[in-house]
Amino acid sequence: RDDKHVIELAIQQDWNALRHASDRLKNDPEIIALAMQQDWRALEYSGPVPRDNEQIIELAIQQDWSAFRHASDRLKNDPEIVVLAVQKDWRALMYSGPMPRDDEHVIKLAIQQDWNALQHASDRLKNDPEIVTLAVQKDYNALYYSGPAPRDDEHVIKLAIQQGTNALGYASDRLQNDLEIVTLAVQKNAAALAYAGSVLQNNVDLVELAVQQNGRSLMYASDALKNDPKVVKLAMQQDFTAFYLADPELQATEEFQALLRSLIYRK
Repeated sequence: RDDKHVIELAIQQDWNALRHASDRLKNDPEIIALAMQQDWRALEYSGPVPRDNEQIIELAIQQDWSAFRHASDRLKNDPEIVVLAVQKDWRALMYSGPMPRDDEHVIKLAIQQDWNALQHASDRLKNDPEIVTLAVQKDYNALYYSGPAPRDDEHVIKLAIQQGTNALGYASDRLQNDLEIVTLAVQKNAAALAYAGSVLQNNVDLVELAVQQNGRSLMYASDALKNDPKVVKLAMQQDFTAFYLADPELQATEEFQALLRSLIYRK
């Protein structure tokens, strides 16, 4: 098992023979390279020396990106090695060390493949509006992985809202109380009112804009506006079932009982 010639003969028949080699030969780059010419998984039987060998790891990655997980900690922090793996599949980032996760080039390369790669970026890059914008351009849900700075960036949030109004839910408290930002979201989908700050949920103009699109968005209005006759009428005219979302005192009035009956009959 410690005879290099014997092990080479065995490996030429089947790379799995490597498992029976001595620890010394499992640390021999030539032996490992010979086995890996058949299958990169031979790396799983190798010792620490080949796992810290650039040529061995590059050879393995060229066969399958997931081989990267067997690299040494030093090579998991080597930008060149990580780029080689990430070029094949962004998921290689999950096995990388902290240095490549803080490298703009590596993270951009990964995000260009899949926005989910943002989750593996460093905290610094998760707070970089440029990096987050790149991910958000692919899917606004990338904001789920972002830090607080991009969530408080008007440009990033507006871009996200253009894709999906639920993006407002990822915005900072400041932007959820920004009339321009929230109006943009509500214009696209009245249900975005759900993510507005409490001050804006009590804004008559904004709530009227919402209920005229979808009467049932009345559920997201403030208690005061659920008791506002004008707002509730607008909501009911769009969807008569908004009646059941109004303040109970308003529901009990004859005026609104009659309005409900007329709307149901009209339907």
